[in-house]
Amino acid sequence: VPLVIGDVRVSAAHVVARQLGDAVDLVAAEHGRPSLLTVIHPDDLSPHGRRQIEAALDTDLPVRWASRAAVSIHEALDRGEVAVGDVVAALHVGGASCVATVWALTPTPRRLAVVSGDGSCAGGALDDLVGRSVDAHEGVDPAALRASCEEAKSALSTQTSVDVGVGETRVRLVRTELEELSAPLVERRLDTLAEALRVAEVEPAALRTVLLSGGGASAPCVVEAIGARFATPARLMTRRASAID
Repeated sequence: VPLVIGDVRVSAAHVVARQLGDAVDLVAAEHGRPSLLTVIHPDDLSPHGRRQIEAALDTDLPVRWASRAAVSIHEALDRGEVAVGDVVAALHVGGASCVATVWALTPTPRRLAVVSGDGSCAGGALDDLVGRSVDAHEGVDPAALRASCEEAKSALSTQTSVDVGVGETRVRLVRTELEELSAPLVERRLDTLAEALRVAEVEPAALRTVLLSGGGASAPCVVEAIGARFATPARLMTRRASAID
């Protein structure tokens, strides 16, 4: 789907390619010319989408492509949390996406399935719910409210309560309230994971672990729900695997 910037129609692939080019220029200016460009991309990027980006990319650097889940898997392998021979799943929940993958950890990890959930289970859907639950004041800037809700949601991953700024007023939100709001969304995220397991023809009992990335997957209730439904542990991965949405 093309973007319209001013009066100019620009493909999403050209926008991504420009961002990559700017990143290369920034690194070259501050640290010297890089020898390799590594692109960490969403797990559901299609071969056609990748070809479009490659065609629009203006660089003579060699390019290495790695999916977000593949990065999580290699980090887990390096830390000894998984091993060759295991079967693992990965669940990413970003602001606008929810993607589940299943992998067989052969010497070169092999993806068995990828399933994308709809936007109703993405992190942005929870931000909307939180915003509606605290928006009791007229004249509040919606963008500012949404930003405050995103910060509050992230903070509640590690805290039991947080104040949300609504105009000049602070509204207290506790983790149990957030978990009640998010329960239907968490269930749909787990449905996405269950569908990936079905497509891969893998029973939950065969999983070594579920690797989680993205802000929407970092809540303790997500980890607990995966353990309860699939009887398998879940691990939060680093922000490097969560950065692409």
